[in-house]
Amino acid sequence: MSRIALMQPYLFPYLGSFSLIASVDHYVVFDNVQYIRRGWMHRNRIHRPGGGWQYIGVSVQRAPRDTAIHAVRLSTSADWRRALRDGIRGAYRGVAPHLDTLLDIVDTTCAPAHETLADLSIHALAVVCDALDLDFRPLRATRIGLRKAEEEPPWGWAIDACRKVGAHRYVNPPGGADLYPEAVFRERGLQRSILRPELVPYDRNGLAWEPGLSILDALAFETPSVVRAHVERFELDPSADA
Repeated sequence: MSRIALMQPYLFPYLGSFSLIASVDHYVVFDNVQYIRRGWMHRNRIHRPGGGWQYIGVSVQRAPRDTAIHAVRLSTSADWRRALRDGIRGAYRGVAPHLDTLLDIVDTTCAPAHETLADLSIHALAVVCDALDLDFRPLRATRIGLRKAEEEPPWGWAIDACRKVGAHRYVNPPGGADLYPEAVFRERGLQRSILRPELVPYDRNGLAWEPGLSILDALAFETPSVVRAHVERFELDPSADA
């Protein structure tokens, strides 16, 4: 029974986002909904020297408030690539045993001349998945014609995604039970699971634990194989085998 997930293209998201990728057969990048200016699409959180966390991110061009994610373009004037790399290097220099691996991931992500934020974020997901040896073959919502009726709640997107790829089970991140009620899927001959990632602390080389940071933080302190093991610590509720 094939599984599908639908998620906006966040920049270097947290471990649980990669658990979602690992849990499904079809991963749809939700790039045809509104871009959230102060959300996670252009930035994420990493370690801050001295304790706590800080934002790192990329610069995008100004656009109307209702601009769709796929239409948001990267800045051509600011040297955001250098700022991103320098910010990450400065945050982890002297404390992270795998800084070189981390910077290789950032350099590989930024090497292509991407024009849109979505292209960059999807490529970043692919680069991290390659480092973790996770299968990642994304489908973009804009390219498969994903849509829902105007009167439908958010679950309409998920139903259409299942139909587009022939999936039988929709998997949603934690907190989506109310927006994606199981009964709606059951009425349409489908199933729905909620992902429950097990986010246990990893070794941060003596630094205090900071939950929910970008996966870059985990890759700074642990080998890709150990990070992969953390990614695979999840459950699907109800069971995907039910």
